[in-house]
Amino acid sequence: MPRAKELMDRVALREGPTALRDRAKRILSALLPRRLPLGLRQTLVIKAAKLRLPGHYWFPQELLKDFAEENPDAYHAFLWRHHLAYASSFEVDERFGARRRNPRRMFFADLLTCLGQAGIDAGEIDSVFEVGCSLGYLLQFMESDVFPNASILEGIDLDEHAVQVGRAHLHHTGSKVGVAHGDMRNLSKILAGKKYDVIICAGVLMYARESVALETVRTMLDHANKVVGIAGLAHPRTDNAQLRNSTVRSTDRGFIHNIDEMVSQSGGTILARKWQSELLDDEIVYFVFATPRTPATRTVSTPS
Repeated sequence: MPRAKELMDRVALREGPTALRDRAKRILSALLPRRLPLGLRQTLVIKAAKLRLPGHYWFPQELLKDFAEENPDAYHAFLWRHHLAYASSFEVDERFGARRRNPRRMFFADLLTCLGQAGIDAGEIDSVFEVGCSLGYLLQFMESDVFPNASILEGIDLDEHAVQVGRAHLHHTGSKVGVAHGDMRNLSKILAGKKYDVIICAGVLMYARESVALETVRTMLDHANKVVGIAGLAHPRTDNAQLRNSTVRSTDRGFIHNIDEMVSQSGGTILARKWQSELLDDEIVYFVFATPRTPATRTVSTPS
């Protein structure tokens, strides 16, 4: 590993960032061939991230390409669990603050519109849960700007590093938001005996295979009193509602799901939806807002 860092540092003195990245990839590919056991390569990328070596952002993706091809679900879980590659961009300085506070403004605008059309005032919302909350920055935005009367705002995420630093930041700011380390694959156990007025899952199901995504949608609907809001990865050419099965995007191995169908299979009712194949304002524009077929009568059960 020191040898790899030395080589990349030498290149950095002579070439620009793009050339450096491409050259470094070739060097690392030569030094660390993919014929090395997967477990060893996983250990290497974890150590590289801890040492903050040059290229630590793309290094895991380059070295684990075969893993991503063969098992994208496990590949994404590995990256999130160890705060690697794209997961490493979720840090307090990058996600909190006035400039970064509302990365999903269209999603929340549509959520509020959906609630209004259902005769629900945002001021009535007392409890919110987020599946895949990372640092808790969207929960904090909902606390301050979307559901100011909510007394319970909680979430879980697989990225323990993000949860820890996010929790510390939220505590420092005096926020009511609570974040915890947890896997959406265990969501039914995590939410056992609990209900929330609103449950959201924004940009998270793209990292889970179809069966896991379906079970997550079903669990969210089972534990929502009023509305479940989901932002998924949009298919580039076809409205997701027309997909017969989930597919995998070739560029990053992200899953493209038919969330409309998942809601239907889970016994939910779609209140509103939006599909847009191109990104707008850097947002994933495939939104589905749904409610259980028989809405719960209880307003909220305070989690223990």
